[in-house]
Amino acid sequence: MTYYLYRPEISSYQGESFRINERDALSKLGIKYVDTSIEIPDGKKVIVISTSYTKNEEIVESLSHANISLWIHPNSGYDNFSYKFIKEAQFPIILGNEIRANAVAQFYIQSLLNHLGKIPITKEWDESRRFRRNLLNEKNVLIIGKGPIGRKVGHTLETLGSRVNYYDPYQDKSHNKKYFAQALNTTDILIMACSLNESSHHIINEEVFSLLKEEIIIMNAARGKLIDGDQLNDFLTKNRKAFAIIDVFEKEPIEFATFKHLSNIKLSSHIAGVYNGINEEIINFEKNIIREFMQDNTLSKYENAQMKNRLKGNLLI
Repeated sequence: MTYYLYRPEISSYQGESFRINERDALSKLGIKYVDTSIEIPDGKKVIVISTSYTKNEEIVESLSHANISLWIHPNSGYDNFSYKFIKEAQFPIILGNEIRANAVAQFYIQSLLNHLGKIPITKEWDESRRFRRNLLNEKNVLIIGKGPIGRKVGHTLETLGSRVNYYDPYQDKSHNKKYFAQALNTTDILIMACSLNESSHHIINEEVFSLLKEEIIIMNAARGKLIDGDQLNDFLTKNRKAFAIIDVFEKEPIEFATFKHLSNIKLSSHIAGVYNGINEEIINFEKNIIREFMQDNTLSKYENAQMKNRLKGNLLI
C-alpha cells in the first residue's frame, strides 16, 4: 500500500537542506513525499508532518479528498493543537516531546548552575581559594508541571540535594490552592515545566508574585503565556534581589528592550530545545514512527506520545 507524506511547512531554523534530507530519508521507506495537497490522488492514505506554523484545520480541509492516516508533530508543542482538533481527529497524532526533553532539562540545569556561581578561572594559583556561589542543597524548588521535562529537572536537583516540590495546574484548583500558596512562600527557585491551556494561562500572575520571596529565581523555558509578562516586569523592578531566566515570551519574537531597565533578568530566544544534531533526531524520530505504523498500524511503542492521551476532562495537557 502506498502512503503519501505531506509536509506543509518546516521550522524557520531548519532551512531547505533539512527538507531535502528529510525527503531523501523518508522516501526510502517507500512513501511518496509531496509538497502540496493537490499532488495526492483521491482516496490515498496520507501521513502529515506539521510544525508550530501549520494551520491544522486548513490542512485537514485541503486533504478532504484523501485519507489522513497518521499525523506527526515533531516540534513537540501540543498547545499548537486545539482540544477540539484532537478530540475529533480520526487518526493518531504523535508528539515529538522526547526529541527536546533532554535539551530543555539541561537548559534549566545549565542556566541555574551558571547563575548560582560561575567557576572562577585564574592564571595562577589563588591562595584564597575563593569560590562565591550558592549551593543547590540549600534551595527549595517548586516545579510547575510533572511531565517528562519536569521529572528530569526535579530528579537532577534532588540528586544534588535540593528539596523539590511539584504543582500540577491541571488538578482541581480549589483543592490545590492552599498547597500552592504554601509552596510559593518557601520557594527559592520556581521552574515552569507545564503545557499551556485555559488552566495554566497566566498561572504566574499578580497574586502569585505577591507570595514569592524577594530573592526568588524564576525560570521559564516552557511557554511564554504561563507568566503574565507585565507582572513579571513589575515584580523584577520592585524586587532587585529576585532574578528571572526567560527563554519564551507571550509574543515572539519579542523586543528585548522591553526589559532594558532590568539587570536581574537573563533573556534568550526560545533556544532551550535547540541543539546540534536536532535535525537528524527529528528525521530519525519520523522514520521510526512511520516504519512501525506501516508494519502494523498500532504504534504501541509510542502510546505515551499520542495526543489522544493528553486529553483530560475538557483540557489538553
